[in-house]
Amino acid sequence: MSYSIVDGQFRLLWSDGGGTVTSFEYQYRENGGSWSSWLSAGSSTFIDLLNLVNGTTYQFQVHAMNGTLVIAISDTFEVRVPTVPDAPTITRVDSGDGQVNINWTAPSNNGGSDITDYEYQYRESNGGNWETWTSFGGSFTHTSEDIAGLTNGTAYEFQVRAVNAIGEGAESNTFSATPVQPIIISPPPQPFWSDIPDPYTLTVGDSFSLDLNSYVTGRPTITRNGGKQPAGLSFSNGVLSGTVSSVESRGIRFLATNLGGSENSEWIEISVSADPPPPAPVWSDIPDPYTLTVGDSFSLDLNSYVTGSPTITRNGGKQPAGLSFSNGVLSGTVSSVESRGIRILATNLGGSENSEWIEFNIVAVPLTMIVPIWSDIPDPYTLTVGDSFSLDLNSYVTGIPIITKTGGLIPAGLSFSNGILSGTVTTAETRGIRFTATNAAGVTLSEWVNFTIQSD
Repeated sequence: MSYSIVDGQFRLLWSDGGGTVTSFEYQYRENGGSWSSWLSAGSSTFIDLLNLVNGTTYQFQVHAMNGTLVIAISDTFEVRVPTVPDAPTITRVDSGDGQVNINWTAPSNNGGSDITDYEYQYRESNGGNWETWTSFGGSFTHTSEDIAGLTNGTAYEFQVRAVNAIGEGAESNTFSATPVQPIIISPPPQPFWSDIPDPYTLTVGDSFSLDLNSYVTGRPTITRNGGKQPAGLSFSNGVLSGTVSSVESRGIRFLATNLGGSENSEWIEISVSADPPPPAPVWSDIPDPYTLTVGDSFSLDLNSYVTGSPTITRNGGKQPAGLSFSNGVLSGTVSSVESRGIRILATNLGGSENSEWIEFNIVAVPLTMIVPIWSDIPDPYTLTVGDSFSLDLNSYVTGIPIITKTGGLIPAGLSFSNGILSGTVTTAETRGIRFTATNAAGVTLSEWVNFTIQSD
């Protein structure tokens, strides 16, 4: 089933279903109340219901008849009968010459039927009679319209209402306005520039600020309309400012325009010269050559050995393996026996350069210091299935070597990582594992660890 509004009346529609239908009957109830008796609709597939209450919810059923026999019954169809729209809200009324422009927001509820028009009425604010409601001309999508034919200097009150297929809705709030004759303002005089103390002579790196608003009459809008401003300066809201960054001579034309459109321009000259170059960087004594042992940590901040805060780069030689260079700092842990020289270059902002060599001699760790030595590990370990176990092999060997598993088989449930054997044993078995400690010089020494796992 469906419905439509025809000439402001509610029409219920359904399909005939085909077959041997000779007539239809319908019943309805109000919002879940008692059903009416079955009423005849004849052979038509619609019925106009004239006595329904707008804005009220109804349920409908229709059944098809063959003679006096009911042969089919519809599902229950529920619908809220449309009503007139709620009131719109006037938000603003703008006064004009013999007219106003009225603005409103659409009703939050259109009553269940699309809005087809808006109407307005008005009266003089001194208590006169309301004029007849007048259509805005079927403009149901607009929420802003002009009302003309008004008298300048007279205060009026205005109302708006929405219209749908059911009828006219409630009137809006009342809003007052007074049409006025526009005031003709004589254009302001042409802007006049006072003397700007140019040309300006600056040096690269100088800060500069010039408020042009203080050099022109009438508070005009100031724009740049010719020439080119020096690099590093920017122009906004009549102020030219920044830090000059390039050697150049520039002329800039600025245009002052007042509200009446009158204009007047002014040129400004700026000359930017080079800053005297900074002195070349000077290196102080770096206490090289550096003699290091493989595995030693090293850090050298070269910024503290040169004047002028220059940029420091490596531009020759080769740094020892394990060291890295960043932001003037050479650091890391030396990892290879070698002798190296590195050339470091300091460059200041003026492009002046000075270099310095740094020498390194990397020697091996004495063998007597690096051979890993295992202390006694208290094995064999006798465990029962389900026991937790942890053994830190690092604490049983000298020299901080790298420990790896190089033989045997780890009991089920245990794992080995970073020199630690740990876990929960899960299987009865006897195992032996060989671990090998390897130091930085490549010297190795192995140790066996034995396990006996018993059943629970």
